[in-house]
Amino acid sequence: MKQPRLVLRIIHFLVSLVVALGILYVSAFGAGPLPPLGSALNVGKGVWTSASDARPLQNETLHFQELQQPVTVLFEQSGTAHIQAATDHDLFWTIGYLHARFRLTQMDLERRQGEGQLSEILGMQALDSDRGSNFYGLARTAQAEWQTLPPNSPLHQVLLDYAQGVNARITEDEQNGALPFLFKVLEAVRKGLGSQLERIKLSREMWYNRSR
Repeated sequence: MKQPRLVLRIIHFLVSLVVALGILYVSAFGAGPLPPLGSALNVGKGVWTSASDARPLQNETLHFQELQQPVTVLFEQSGTAHIQAATDHDLFWTIGYLHARFRLTQMDLERRQGEGQLSEILGMQALDSDRGSNFYGLARTAQAEWQTLPPNSPLHQVLLDYAQGVNARITEDEQNGALPFLFKVLEAVRKGLGSQLERIKLSREMWYNRSR
């Protein structure tokens, strides 16, 4: 009786070992449509840091080189932010900064929807949305409108200030390893993250399209 039990235990051990090695392999290299998850499981910069977003919001004063004067942000219990800024530049810069801080994933998904690229991360079920966006030319229209906007117009400057605030938060998250959950889990996106984030930074026409 002891020998069959020993053999059964060895089989269980080998099966567990194979499964564990398989999980490690998939985490490191991915498998088929499943992207590598290694960086997402990083203790210091992985998905675990997303829990920091659950902390209660505290009133704060922003000090950045791009700001003309310090800006105070007051949060209600509901999370609604109230910005106290001395200049229009600082006001719209801070709006962009806060949007990227709390809604960067939403902003990227909206960008993908406008450019007809949702299916790159959501698969076949998003193809109809992409076809519709490409048919109506949302990205082309936004780009054309941005290019025809006079550089000396107040709206042009407002959009630039807003985009600079967005960029500042993206750079901060990159440096602190605090990018949103989506970018940590989807390694396929993460590998192209530099180009994707640059498109967010440089596609001010998309901010213009959404601000209409």
